[in-house]
Amino acid sequence: MLTLSGHVQRITGGGPKTLTITAFQTDFTLPSGSVAGLTSVTSSIFSDIPGGSTQSFQSWYNNTSPATPPAPFGIPAPLLVLPLAGTDALGGKATLGGLPGSSSFSLTSQIVLTIGGATGATCPDVVFGGKTQLNLQAVPEPSGVLLLAIGAPTALLVVRRVRHARGRAVA
Repeated sequence: MLTLSGHVQRITGGGPKTLTITAFQTDFTLPSGSVAGLTSVTSSIFSDIPGGSTQSFQSWYNNTSPATPPAPFGIPAPLLVLPLAGTDALGGKATLGGLPGSSSFSLTSQIVLTIGGATGATCPDVVFGGKTQLNLQAVPEPSGVLLLAIGAPTALLVVRRVRHARGRAVA
């Protein structure tokens, strides 16, 4: 799991300004041959934010775990974008499944805040957070799939015979 969080207050006026925070962690491990899912979660508590401000969050999974992941950082999860205006709290979540497991992988998280300028005594204020997490996904074992493949047609055959027998009894 890789987590980013912070608190930003814009005390200058003027047009929108952008702050980008990128963090990565290498040398995570998963059992070889496993299948994983990438989950991204972001949230924001904000006040006095001018319209047109945004918070975006994105996560990446890199199954090669380089010492410093180069952009574009690996396989991306869907981009989350929160519109910030006024005073409120928002959050979002995105998942991406079916990723190949790796004996050594890296995660990258990136938050981009674009905040309009302060007006008078009002200063835009944002408390932000984002989390990137990779989870193992259950993969049915071959014997379970085989039993299902045998059992489903058998169950259908039994249902058909019962219906057929009921049809004879009525006639």
